[in-house]
Amino acid sequence: MRFAYKVFTIDASPDFFLGRFWARARVMERITDTHAQTSVADADDLGAFSDRKLAIDRAVEWATKWIDGNAGERHVVSPVLTTILPPQ
Repeated sequence: MRFAYKVFTIDASPDFFLGRFWARARVMERITDTHAQTSVADADDLGAFSDRKLAIDRAVEWATKWIDGNAGERHVVSPVLTTILPPQ
């Protein structure tokens, strides 16, 4: 599951293993000139959950805190979290 936050994309897709959803997050910066994305932070072990939504929520929480604490002044954009829907 991907979300847009400031000038970043958050991939909060959990892994499913041994009957649990394992929260993980990847933060990617969107480069507007080329529409490319560069990975800037990864967290693979954010906990195991019985519910997929809880794992996603934990990953998004970690990623937004990382962005807010590490993005610096160059990324002062309205901090709105929106879901990026996959192409159909």
